[in-house]
Amino acid sequence: MKRAVLLLLIICLLLTPVYAGADNDDIQKILGIYSLQESLSVWEALGMALNDKEIPSSFFDGLSSEIISKEGVYRSVIEYAKTAIILKAANKDPHSFEGYDIIQKIADFEKIESSGLNGPIYSLLALYETEEKTGALWTRDKLRDLILTYQNTDGGFALVKGWASDNDLTCMALTALSEYPADSDVKSATTNALAFLSSKIGADGLMYYQNNDSSENLSWTIIALCALDIPLSDPAFLRDGKTVYDTLISTYRLEDGTFRHSISGTSNNIATEQALLAMSAMNIGNIFLKDNTDEPAGTPDIVIPDTSVTLPFTDKNDISDWALSFISKGYETGMIKGDDGGLLRPKSDISRAEMAALLVRALGLPLYTGNISRFSDVAGDDWFGQYVTTAYIYGIMAGTDMRVFSPYSTVAAGEFKELLMEQFSYDTGTVESLYLSGHVTREEAAAYIMMALEAGETE
Repeated sequence: MKRAVLLLLIICLLLTPVYAGADNDDIQKILGIYSLQESLSVWEALGMALNDKEIPSSFFDGLSSEIISKEGVYRSVIEYAKTAIILKAANKDPHSFEGYDIIQKIADFEKIESSGLNGPIYSLLALYETEEKTGALWTRDKLRDLILTYQNTDGGFALVKGWASDNDLTCMALTALSEYPADSDVKSATTNALAFLSSKIGADGLMYYQNNDSSENLSWTIIALCALDIPLSDPAFLRDGKTVYDTLISTYRLEDGTFRHSISGTSNNIATEQALLAMSAMNIGNIFLKDNTDEPAGTPDIVIPDTSVTLPFTDKNDISDWALSFISKGYETGMIKGDDGGLLRPKSDISRAEMAALLVRALGLPLYTGNISRFSDVAGDDWFGQYVTTAYIYGIMAGTDMRVFSPYSTVAAGEFKELLMEQFSYDTGTVESLYLSGHVTREEAAAYIMMALEAGETE
């Protein structure tokens, strides 16, 4: 009986993935490459420090020359934060580097969000295990609270508030927040963020962002999971019995030990340095902490979300990843409707008539049912007739002329931005430079209006 039980246990162990750490040969290959390079990036140097390799003095000479030439003034807090991170990793004092207190520079940096969420994340990572001074503009707790405000309803974190969630930034936020396991807000945010990341792993084990695969996504997922002390073999992150580490190695590692960014790519410096950080995290835990000996206070349960899309449109697969969640919500509320043929045409430029219908439904306005005769090019039997007239009566959209609405003309990005501001007091700000240019597509219009509605609900 005992032999049978023992045999069963052995079989279970053989069938269960167990990953105590990354393959040391893979790590050493990359370190060997770095040891021959004339210059190193901050992350390459960090990878060396994490694996007890001496960073060349020339690297720190370069840091010294740069901060001296700039007289201690960097335009971005990220430059200060990266400097502090590598100084701490190399057992150097970030409070006194060429006469400058890098930690104090970070704590008193006013425009910490000028680089979006990157600034608060890097700053929090840099300030860990450092002494806080009374009266500082930014403390670790303040940065924690600020980072939480960047989380979207889908669980992911965005570079700029109102933008779509980003895989890497979500992992980075989780890594930065991992030192607050007992905080109730962080626990909730972590649970939702992990569910978001799980949903981004396809059946093939790859992680996708805007329909493109990325090895860096996998690397940062490993870094975040290790910081949270979550096993890579957690079911939420397994695909066909393989972990994200399995996929990273089998899909993106090249014969020389370097890594590529995408399946179709070649050796890539950024992909390689981040893969090294990921493999280092598997061996030591949180790569941004010197002391990884404390037992974690507990990690949240990971709930795998239902990622099935219930949209009825036959072309729903054409919807961009960043817009999908917003369009799904818009459809559920009745704001978004497709063509009679069951098409949404997400990439098509939206017409003025379609925009009028979208805005009227979004604002919940009652349709005007009287005589439609305001515009010569809008008839009562047109599908958009009542929408256009309603939009005109409520002062939402005017005609392009006194008697002409131009229902089939497309809507320019500038005009759409004005509509968002006037009807929802929603300013896209720099978001326009990322998604809105030229004429607005149907998916852009629907997604941004949903963003505006959600922003209004949270005020």
